[in-house]
Amino acid sequence: MFRLFRWSAWVCFFWVMSGVVWGETGLIRFCPGFIYYPGRSPLGTGVPQEGFAEVARSFEEKESGVRIRFEMVPASREYFLTQVANGTSPEILQVNAEEVMPDIHKGWYLPLDPWLNQPNPFAGSSRGTWLESFGYPDVYAKRRGEDGRTYTICYDINETAIFYNRTRWRELGLPIPQTWAEFLSCMDAIRKAGYHPINTGLDFHVDWNLDLFFDQLYFPEYPRMFPEMARPGGVRPNITGREILGLFRQGYFQASDPRFREMWRLIREFRDYAPRDIQHSDPFRDFLGEKCLMFWNSSFFAYRLETMKPSFEIGILYPPPITRESSPLATGLPFASLGGAGTQYAVAKSAWADTGNPQTSPKVASIIRFLQWITSEPRYSRVVAERPMMIPILRGLPIPALLQEFTPILQRRSVPIRWYSLFDLRFRDNLRRNAELYLNGFMSLEEFLRTQEANFRQAEKSLLDR
Repeated sequence: MFRLFRWSAWVCFFWVMSGVVWGETGLIRFCPGFIYYPGRSPLGTGVPQEGFAEVARSFEEKESGVRIRFEMVPASREYFLTQVANGTSPEILQVNAEEVMPDIHKGWYLPLDPWLNQPNPFAGSSRGTWLESFGYPDVYAKRRGEDGRTYTICYDINETAIFYNRTRWRELGLPIPQTWAEFLSCMDAIRKAGYHPINTGLDFHVDWNLDLFFDQLYFPEYPRMFPEMARPGGVRPNITGREILGLFRQGYFQASDPRFREMWRLIREFRDYAPRDIQHSDPFRDFLGEKCLMFWNSSFFAYRLETMKPSFEIGILYPPPITRESSPLATGLPFASLGGAGTQYAVAKSAWADTGNPQTSPKVASIIRFLQWITSEPRYSRVVAERPMMIPILRGLPIPALLQEFTPILQRRSVPIRWYSLFDLRFRDNLRRNAELYLNGFMSLEEFLRTQEANFRQAEKSLLDR
């Protein structure tokens, strides 16, 4: 009897859990990301927000039998490689397109084009297709997969900039630099005055910085390296890992490649203007406490800085072009924009666990309607306008005054590569680990370049083994 009871208990437990994990049609598990998560204060600033909670409730009232449950998941590649692969992740994930693209051939994510190319039923008749209701069309074009399809909904726009202490800048009599050489000269003067010039973490140097310096030095080579970029007015997806490996076989990105060598020399030179411990220092706190006079980060920090009410005036800079004065391989072109897609949502394969086929899944239909609901007015503004942290992507919506200084940067040509997300976790870990040694002076440039040649060869092997 006890065995029967125990067996029945396990069956009931499995039945309940399978309803949650494997296909309860009425439940949509949604990871909105840390910026919009209800009941929390992003970056520890302001009262807890409730925009998405209200919008979700309004959808539940409209769609009988549907329930939205908010969940937070790790923003790590390891999570996607385990939970998404197993079909146990939330159905809607906040994840960058660059993290999705390496896995689209595995069938883990839903291509969204059939719905994006149709009108959003909640947006009214004047906005065309769902895709056309969004501004910044390049943002979507650049984040298509190698198969030409779209796997993420871009919910808002993000931009980066250098926040600088305008008060101390004036006291030191520093100009707004117009070239990279002038920028370094300003930082030399700041350091001589007893401050750290700029603070950026290690991840910045092997992510954003790498993309920007790559673009600065390789731009003249783009027509030969990436022929599609030479077409007038053409917008194409970001450079892929396959393209980079193809170029590696031709001799690019090796120790003998002068541009690759110069790129890492410049990154090392720039790194030396940050504090010694870029791994553990707190750039935001150092900037607020006036230990450093510049802090490079995202536009969403503008809101946090304003609410903290610092004792100094804050300005916005963007790095000036690298000219021949600083490097014989420099282009002299303005630095490209790093900004673009901010919060992005993908539909994971757990969404069609009810039927095993997204085309016949009632749950997928509900999920798409929910995504359409949250990207139409007035629901969209209720969420995005709650905090002036991200730039709205829906056409016709005003940009918050606090973020308007970022819009000229966003209007620049954008970088065509996200280097850090090109390959698998092994490549990323190798790059980060060896870059830390190189940037902190424990490895020579020559030694570092050799480690990356081996890294590319391992990435090539991993790609061939798929």
